[in-house]
Amino acid sequence: MTVKEPNQLFEQMQFDCDVASTSVQTAVEELNKAIAFIQSNKTRSEAAIGDGITELNSARELVPDAIEKLGVARGSAKIAAYNPPAVKAHKDEIVEKIKQIATWEKQVLKLDTAAAALVESRFAAQDKLWDLSKEYSGWVKAGTKIITDLASDQAGVRTGLDAIHAKALKCVEMRNAAGLSLANDDANELPLKRFEDGLTKLDALLKKLDEASTKVGEETRLELRIELSNVRVRRDGLAESLAQFKARKQAIKALKLAPIDIGKALTTLNIPSQHKAALAKALAALTDPLRIKALDELAKQTKSQWTGKAMLITLQRARVL
Repeated sequence: MTVKEPNQLFEQMQFDCDVASTSVQTAVEELNKAIAFIQSNKTRSEAAIGDGITELNSARELVPDAIEKLGVARGSAKIAAYNPPAVKAHKDEIVEKIKQIATWEKQVLKLDTAAAALVESRFAAQDKLWDLSKEYSGWVKAGTKIITDLASDQAGVRTGLDAIHAKALKCVEMRNAAGLSLANDDANELPLKRFEDGLTKLDALLKKLDEASTKVGEETRLELRIELSNVRVRRDGLAESLAQFKARKQAIKALKLAPIDIGKALTTLNIPSQHKAALAKALAALTDPLRIKALDELAKQTKSQWTGKAMLITLQRARVL
């Protein structure tokens, strides 16, 4: 085995330290670069977070090589340090290199630890972002379904209200109190409550989407922005329709039969005024059969030749009823 001279030991140490220095410098530069990239990234971009993790892992892959090179340099320094002639000739340089190797190692390991912590935190942030993005997407899809369902109800409600309103107006014209009451019952059976509940549920979803919009991934938000915008626009249109439906329902409920002109009815039928109360009571019946029956009784009381049916027809022709 060849024994190296003191100068050869020192030169080997110098060479190994230079190699280690290059490896350490590269690792440190890449680690600092990757850490700075992550720390400067203030966006919620899922891709940017993924790129940052990739940068950190790539930089960390340089650490084992740097540690290995430092180990070689430390070995060379120890050999030189245990060689008295080498120590005598280069003591200060050997001591300085040993200290430098320790400093380099500490620097690399500290940065690697910081990078490892950042990788872990970025993975956690990425998972959280993905989970929220999945929820966000689900909320948008749910909102779209509510809109679709409400739009389907909207057409039926509008058609139903048109028919009921026309029926109610006809009942008012024909003085059909029972028919008007049935028209109001029909209006109450329209699914306005379901319509209103759907909009309430939709508003709750939109509120959650608004709150999440500053936290969700940029890619997800941009991907769904058009669909979400359509949901908002259609929601406003449906809310306007609901207000119109409520107003029309209230208008139907407000329809009343005009008071019967009992004086004109007495004159038309040529009935004495003392029978005014009895005639008013007969005409107040809710249906034509009941009116006819009550008018038949009145005809008997007044010894009139009229039948109840004839009285009713005459009053209708005279537009008293």
